[in-house]
Amino acid sequence: MLRSTRAGEGGPPQFRERARDDGASRGRWRSPASPRLLPGNPGSRHDVLATDLIDIVQKLLFRDERDLLTIALQLTQAVRELHQKGVVHCDLKPDNVVVQMDDEGRPQTVHVIDFGLARPFGGKHKPRKTLRPKEWYCRCYYSGDELCLKCDMPGLGSTIAYLMEVMHKIPKERREILAMTSEPDHDQRPGTEHPSAAPSLTATET
Repeated sequence: MLRSTRAGEGGPPQFRERARDDGASRGRWRSPASPRLLPGNPGSRHDVLATDLIDIVQKLLFRDERDLLTIALQLTQAVRELHQKGVVHCDLKPDNVVVQMDDEGRPQTVHVIDFGLARPFGGKHKPRKTLRPKEWYCRCYYSGDELCLKCDMPGLGSTIAYLMEVMHKIPKERREILAMTSEPDHDQRPGTEHPSAAPSLTATET
């Protein structure tokens, strides 16, 4: 199980503003990524170099929008694999996602990291009160209710919406993703096993 090697820098709202500022002041530019070293899979002799999703978006370390779609779809698959193991991550956000790139700078594998808040299906967090709930946390995180797999959907949806912010053609889909994944009622949210977990993404690939 992969864990973050450094503390997070914040969540989607803060990073959206910074990404917009970077884009407005610097235009589309690329700089060398600052990859982090992740432990390899059990039995592997090699560690994995991966780039923070925040760096990919802020420094525009992608070739075109197809790369962002690939990351969104692979992220959905990574979360699905966690759920198949009965794990609820509870803290999905852009700075808890890293991407392994190939030699041509294309996304190869997406990793979810930082399992400090993760719980097994049916587990609970200690109830807590806040005046400013984070949009990527399910209400169950604050209420102390039993966690289900759909508790990860607000975080998955906001992370995909963050990716879509630097795309120019699908603002409507971005709003739909945020609306569906942030439904208060778990039963109204899509799950990672359902095609609507990443609505319209595959349809935009041509």
